[in-house]
Amino acid sequence: MKKIIVLLTILFVACHAFAQEKISGYVEDSLTHNRLANVSVTLLRNGKPLKFTRTKEDGTFVLSITEKQANDKLQATFMGYKKTKTSISSRKETVISMASTAFVLKEVQVKGSRITGRDTISFDLTRFANERDNSLKDVLKKLPGVDIEKNGRINYNGKPINRFTVEGLDLTGGKYNQLEENIKAKDVKKAEVIEHDQPIKALQNKTFTDNVAMNIALKDSARDKLMPTLKPYMLVGHPSHVGGSINIMQIGKKKQMMYDAEYDRTGKNLGYALNQLASYSNRLAPASLPSWISAPSLDAPIDEERLRFNTSQKYSINHIKKNKDDAETRIEANYLRTVTRQERENMSIYDLGGEAPTVTTEHNHKTMISDAFNLQWENKVNKAEHYGNESISLSAAQSDGLSNINDTLTQRVRIPKLDLSASIYRLFVFKKSQLSWRSTADYHHGVADLYVNDERNRIRTNLWHTAHALQWMRNRFHWTQEYRMSIDLNNIYAKYQERSDEIGKNSLNITGKFTPYWQYKTETFRMSFSPDFIWERFTYPQKTLLTISPYLYLYKKLDFRRELTIYTGYSTGTGNATNYAMKQYRQSYRSWYTSSDIIPITRSLYGKLSYDYKRPIKEIFFSASVNASKNWMNTASDLRIEDGKYYTSLYKQDSKSNNLGASLYISKGFYDLHLKTRLEGSYNYSKGEQYSSSKAISYTADNYTVKPSIDFSPSWCAFSYEGEFSFYNSKRQKMAKSSLFNWRQSVSATATISHVDLSFSLVHYRNELQEGSHLNTLLGDASAVWRMKKLRLSAELRNLFNKKNYMETIINSVKEPIIGLDNAMTILFINDEALSILNLQREEVLLKPAQEIALRNDLLRRLLRGLQDAFDEKSTSKNEPLKIYADNKESYFQMRCMKTGREGSSQKEGYVILLKNITEFKELDSAKTTFISTISHELKTPISAILMSLQLLEDCRVGSLNEEQKELAQSIQDNSDRLLSITSELLNMTQVESGKLQLKPRITKPIELIEYAIKANRIQAEKFNIQIEVQYPEEKMGKLFVDSEKIAWVLTNLLSNAIRYSAENGRIILGARQTKDNWIEMFVRDFGKGIDPRYHQSIFEHYFRVPGTKVQGSGLGLSISKDFVEAHGGTLTIDSELGKGSCFTLRLKA
Repeated sequence: MKKIIVLLTILFVACHAFAQEKISGYVEDSLTHNRLANVSVTLLRNGKPLKFTRTKEDGTFVLSITEKQANDKLQATFMGYKKTKTSISSRKETVISMASTAFVLKEVQVKGSRITGRDTISFDLTRFANERDNSLKDVLKKLPGVDIEKNGRINYNGKPINRFTVEGLDLTGGKYNQLEENIKAKDVKKAEVIEHDQPIKALQNKTFTDNVAMNIALKDSARDKLMPTLKPYMLVGHPSHVGGSINIMQIGKKKQMMYDAEYDRTGKNLGYALNQLASYSNRLAPASLPSWISAPSLDAPIDEERLRFNTSQKYSINHIKKNKDDAETRIEANYLRTVTRQERENMSIYDLGGEAPTVTTEHNHKTMISDAFNLQWENKVNKAEHYGNESISLSAAQSDGLSNINDTLTQRVRIPKLDLSASIYRLFVFKKSQLSWRSTADYHHGVADLYVNDERNRIRTNLWHTAHALQWMRNRFHWTQEYRMSIDLNNIYAKYQERSDEIGKNSLNITGKFTPYWQYKTETFRMSFSPDFIWERFTYPQKTLLTISPYLYLYKKLDFRRELTIYTGYSTGTGNATNYAMKQYRQSYRSWYTSSDIIPITRSLYGKLSYDYKRPIKEIFFSASVNASKNWMNTASDLRIEDGKYYTSLYKQDSKSNNLGASLYISKGFYDLHLKTRLEGSYNYSKGEQYSSSKAISYTADNYTVKPSIDFSPSWCAFSYEGEFSFYNSKRQKMAKSSLFNWRQSVSATATISHVDLSFSLVHYRNELQEGSHLNTLLGDASAVWRMKKLRLSAELRNLFNKKNYMETIINSVKEPIIGLDNAMTILFINDEALSILNLQREEVLLKPAQEIALRNDLLRRLLRGLQDAFDEKSTSKNEPLKIYADNKESYFQMRCMKTGREGSSQKEGYVILLKNITEFKELDSAKTTFISTISHELKTPISAILMSLQLLEDCRVGSLNEEQKELAQSIQDNSDRLLSITSELLNMTQVESGKLQLKPRITKPIELIEYAIKANRIQAEKFNIQIEVQYPEEKMGKLFVDSEKIAWVLTNLLSNAIRYSAENGRIILGARQTKDNWIEMFVRDFGKGIDPRYHQSIFEHYFRVPGTKVQGSGLGLSISKDFVEAHGGTLTIDSELGKGSCFTLRLKA
């Protein structure tokens, strides 16, 4: 059967072959009859092509068809000959004769696409540049999806690049801003953007990254050519001077070098050229010195070039060479010196949750000098089977800042430091696995000197650090597994010297990590998971932590245009040495920092979702992301302001915060229109707690930012617009919502007339000083550039409107009625709450004399009278609460008046009136007083009954008690006495608060009051073996005319406190003395642990107890004592130091 099938198949094929017809012939020149080769011959049927062939070398052709039809024709086409159609001959061959024709080819210019590629995007820079462009930076700004920040950082599709090379080499080690500035626009050919960049050849297609790299290719005419650039300038103004820069550069594929020197006094930040903008090295990072004290820096609420009065100089050398075996050696050295001067005045209002905000004013003349020298050597071998990297660096720097504050105080901060580091990285590739080793060792030495007038505070720090990591990786099919072990040792020795006192502290931090890593990957999908196991040991304070930080990463390439990335993780971080290595140190002329033996620990749960889209040919780039985090902290930072001094402390306090953010980036180019547009947006939401005076204050904050941008640059003109609009919304506990809306807009226009470019630019700032009140500032510049073949001349006019001052508001969260006045009593600012209770409009009061408005406004008249009384030493009026009818109800306000003169100066510059709404407290206080008075009286009756019953039990006539019953009875006696004492204190407090305190003065000797206090506390003193010493003068002392019962109660309370807070077998001094101005001072001194100066005022408040106090108490004794003494016209003060005890002094008129 199989044979029959094969035979039939052969017969079918043969029949089919025999059924085919052939059309054959040749093509010749009609004049010479020479046969033509490579002529296109097409069979046309009904005018449509059916078959096609070309003639052979001898001019012949053959076409096979199933069946010929009558209307079939042949068509021949050949360059230099007229197209010819002919019918198929009935003879054996068809001859096609073609007539030659003369023709002229039109000139055709072929250009490649300006943007090509997918994962690697190539931009033809010659298509984007024009004659106005001077440097590479000018051209890069025009590329769609590419943006340049002020400091030179390049962003691609909204993300910063991680590697920047020119002709494949990184000459500057990531400090590429100096290349952007000095490579000429006419010398660049193309820019290549590499997404998911992996520069290490041994890891390519094995380790996935989200990094982005950019490579710049030069034109052949500029490569390996010495390119010098000289930019001198002359500044005419006050003062006049000359400066400029010189740059010599040679860029090739194997060798590159650059020498640069610059001198500037125009406000330019030369440090931008030396900023590390990109980093892709896998070396272990060195440690860094803790920042104990901050050197003064330039405050720049507007473009800093306008505010920087500088004298700066910069010198740098960069060399890189590529050897035959793919090894690269790079050497870099640079030095930067900057002298900057600035004058700034600011008033700050801090709302710390107290009765009234704290207002501070500071006038600061600053001179800032910084010197920095860096030297780095790097050697790199990058092969498919091996990678190596060695680096040695030396850095020496000094910051020196001198501040003249309020013309009365001088502060100098001087911070020299030295950094040495060396690192090595080795990666070896085997058949199916890889092994790598990384090590680093570094040493850091620094001194932080703080001079306040003639007083010096010094912190000397030495830091040794070393880290090592061993890593093994294996790839199999779609799976990658990796295991890494590392150890990190960080030893810091810090010594604090204040006057003659020196405190040294040594702290060693050891961190061990084990990090397994698993990855699954395909061409379009990647998933990785890594749980990071961390063991951390601190020798000071002694603490060990064991944590795990898992991390999950997902990546999906939807197509060559779209990418989706998701990652989430949980991490644990610890604070730096400034949080725990030093017990207490001074930070500035008015700031101190106090730490505890606590390691700050922050635990975070975080996640991010991002989407990227690009169509380079259409010049469309889009990216969006959403991120969220939840943080748990074990410490809180507390700020207290007392007597103009700022005390920041760290203490144990569990707290948490939530954060949510989103970002958007859109860039669209219109090449034919020479137009590039961009829109950036971001949103941030945070919720958490802040602490002030040990009180938690909850807060929420929203921040919206939108940044539109337009660049239009045809050959005959240029126009650009940039805007930044920010809306800040915050709310704090028990306070109304606060909103601020600020913006910055800049526009520049350039007209090109032949070889001259005329430019004009404007910058507009809108700063909301407080809600509903804002300030507008307009700044302008003009310039002219004359372009010649090898020379550019430019002239600039800056600050056309001669703007000399600028006001800004950084934080405004005071929502109580507040009024600011200058020295002439003109109203400078007023918020909506104050306008509401005054029943006035803003335009009626702002920048108007307050006295004139007070003539027709009773409440403002009362406020001005209260302001006068507040600073009149002869005034006897009391600051009673104001009853004001506002918001359709009666409200009570407590008036607070503050001077805004410079600190340390007697000269006042204005006043701030703040009205604290105490209506709620007034109502609660009244209810509290009534309740306490009632409950205290009600408690006295059952307590007296208990004590009477106890006396009967202890009466032997009733019956004797055994030892256990006696102990129980004694316990009942002690607790009843304590309860009776508390009720008495509460009654005393209500008498003081209600103004019903009745004094029964009589003539009393001070010694009688002292003896009464000793007698009342004798049993308690004997219990703890406390020795009470009496210091009483032998000479005759005056007598007191006081309520002896109440003053004796005060001394008894002070002595009782001293006993409770003294160590066993301690001693207490109780005494009296008479001053020359006829005042009698009675004092109680103990030698216990003392009271922190931050709490010296708070201890006299109701119910306040010093944090960490273990001794029981009601928190009322000192408050009532102070009220009793002040009711007699006296004072009660404290003098205490931690570790040295306390002394309470009661001062009364003899």
